[in-house]
Amino acid sequence: MGVHASRQLETLSAPTRICGFANCESNGNNTCRVSVGCASSPADKNQQQVLRMAAEELRSATNAAATNALKKQIIKRLEVVADDVIPKLVQGLKASMRDPESAAAQLALIAASQEMLQPGGKLVTAAKAAVPTVGDQAASMSLTNAAKSMAAALAELRASTTKAQEACGTLEIDGALDQVRAMSKVLEEIKHAAASGSLVPLPGETTESSATKLGGTHKMVGSSMAQLLTAASQGNDSYTGIAARDTANALRVLTLAVRGVAATTDDKNLQQAIIDCALDVMDKSENLIEEAKKAVNNPQNPENQPRLAQVAKAVSQALNNCVNCLPGLREVDQAVRKLPASDRSFQEVQIMLSNRAVSLNQAAGDIVTSSKGPPRQVAASSNRFGKAYEEFIDGGLEMAGAAKDPESRTQIVGGLRSVSMTSSKLLMATKSLLADPSAPNAKNQLTQAARSAVSLYVSNICMLGVI
Repeated sequence: MGVHASRQLETLSAPTRICGFANCESNGNNTCRVSVGCASSPADKNQQQVLRMAAEELRSATNAAATNALKKQIIKRLEVVADDVIPKLVQGLKASMRDPESAAAQLALIAASQEMLQPGGKLVTAAKAAVPTVGDQAASMSLTNAAKSMAAALAELRASTTKAQEACGTLEIDGALDQVRAMSKVLEEIKHAAASGSLVPLPGETTESSATKLGGTHKMVGSSMAQLLTAASQGNDSYTGIAARDTANALRVLTLAVRGVAATTDDKNLQQAIIDCALDVMDKSENLIEEAKKAVNNPQNPENQPRLAQVAKAVSQALNNCVNCLPGLREVDQAVRKLPASDRSFQEVQIMLSNRAVSLNQAAGDIVTSSKGPPRQVAASSNRFGKAYEEFIDGGLEMAGAAKDPESRTQIVGGLRSVSMTSSKLLMATKSLLADPSAPNAKNQLTQAARSAVSLYVSNICMLGVI
């Protein structure tokens, strides 16, 4: 052996000796003994050959270990896919077979099939990538065939899912109808629980949060129904189905909000009223979705538009009745039904109400300012706000009674309802702060509620000046 080769071997031998001794300590394997022997006799050709053979054995063992690790990774990925997706697919299949006429079950099966496609495709890709790392020829062939079969099955599933969606154009609408009917049953159960005194709030549920949710859901339902009307009027079954589904989802949130309001009050009349109004919302919503389905199935029918408009108006009225059951709004609604006559002229009442609106605006700002101080200051400013609010509502009702134009009267009453809802939110936020001054975001929520109130009051002042 040349001097250069001997030096290279000596260079290799130094770290090898260290690794060899370390491996001898832990495993006592053949590689470490050969490494030590070669390091002590670097010019011995037999020792060199033995070292090469031992190194090859070590490389093979390392590759086997790496292959096993990759196999474990693939199996783990398969387990994740199976655990997340396959149960949904199996459940959807069972539900559809158990009740072939259920639109909800059919939709669940289609959705589960769609969810299976993407992770299943990733699994096939991973399996194909792992084939070259499998040393056993039979196992490699088996993995290849399994990947091909899986890819073919996914392609067939994708095609079947697409065909099912095309064949079930109104399935989303039927599913929405099923969901609305289910919500009616839930409300009946809530009504029974309230009557028996067994209706209790859910964890974290308060009057404030439930009232806020109900007010927000009212707008959500109205928005989704507007989209439903537009899609149905155009005869677009796909968009109509999506809008119907969104409407049903919004009504589900409405049901939960109604339950919260009923569960967090001791007023039996309020419980009865708000649940009955919610049931009426479900009934009118079911009628609307049914009419939307008819319009999609027969888009050329000239009666579609007037029927849709009629049922939509009924839903809107039912929603308003439901929201008007909230504390504050209910009193306004009852007062509106018997508007007081005014001895003053409309202009005199207008000026008076404008001044009261300014006072109410100032009182709302005082609540925010006082929130930076001790709780007693917040309580005092809340009392002043409550008085300003009552004076404003009284003045607004007098102005509505003095208005000769029905359109102006409707506009004033609508403004009063908006003021009532916003003021209720502000007082609820104030109550939450007083109940727990250290609660996270309590002051921020109060500030946001006050800003919303001030913004609304300013717009009402402007409105009062132009009526």
